[in-house]
Amino acid sequence: AVPIVGARGGSTPDRLALSLAGRYDSYSDAGGTLNPKIGFNWRPSALVKVRGNWGTSFRAPPFFFTNHDQVGDAAIQDVIDPRSPTMSTRALLLFGPGPDLKPETARTWNAGVDLSLGAIPNFALSLTYFSIDYQGKIQHPGPDTNFFLTQEAQLAPLITRNPTQAQIAAVCTKPLLQGGDCNQPVAVILDGRWRNLASLKTRGVDASLDYFRDTSWGRVSSSLNGTYTIDQRQQVIATAPVFDLVNTVGNPPSLRLVWNLSWSLRGWTAQSTLNYAGAYRDTASDAVRKVGSWTTVDVNIGYRIDGGSGRLA
Repeated sequence: AVPIVGARGGSTPDRLALSLAGRYDSYSDAGGTLNPKIGFNWRPSALVKVRGNWGTSFRAPPFFFTNHDQVGDAAIQDVIDPRSPTMSTRALLLFGPGPDLKPETARTWNAGVDLSLGAIPNFALSLTYFSIDYQGKIQHPGPDTNFFLTQEAQLAPLITRNPTQAQIAAVCTKPLLQGGDCNQPVAVILDGRWRNLASLKTRGVDASLDYFRDTSWGRVSSSLNGTYTIDQRQQVIATAPVFDLVNTVGNPPSLRLVWNLSWSLRGWTAQSTLNYAGAYRDTASDAVRKVGSWTTVDVNIGYRIDGGSGRLA
């Protein structure tokens, strides 16, 4: 932690500080890596604080995914195919970790501002913009492999239609999961193995609003936290197109909110929480369907009986 500008006369404003950190890792199979992190905090006034961070990160492939006994599983079955007159096609599905997985790396940064209002005591507002850029993230490339053909444009590099027997033999190296062998006729190969994605980039904004007030009839507090995901762009391999995954199954909705309202007095507490997740699209269905937003409300009432002057103590 490096103080650049100290407060004058003990006052809060005008403080500027940097934070510097670094981590070095050495793996016998994944190599060595040095990852720095740099941050700053600046308070130009008593009501405003500006902050930011930048850093890189590294993660070696988990042991499960580097276990070669897990590599090479396959199955032959019918899958949904919008291009087929019967809406189904006999496919060779590849499962499990892909061979030769590499480490994940990422560059992340965020910038934000914290505000308080002198005219409204106990009020705080925080806004943060974030950006996460993964390279080589280890992930399943899409929805369940059975639905790959419903997203053929996005997953085209992982789909081989009308494969030759040589292409089948190159990837089908074990007995099939359901029994049998790889000599059965198939119309398409679907490579659903976990792999290093070419890139996965996420941008968004976090916001929080907090307020509390002490009264003669107890403390009342409220908080609102939300995340707006601007986009989450995935590229499976370097030659594949880039697709935005926001508002699709298994990926973040564009908007999530959590609102909390609570009251406390002596040993009594009452709290209500509202959770909201925005609508999204089910792109794996035969016809893309819209799934409506989801809202839940939790209510909790409690009383502490260990001490205090309450009637039940």
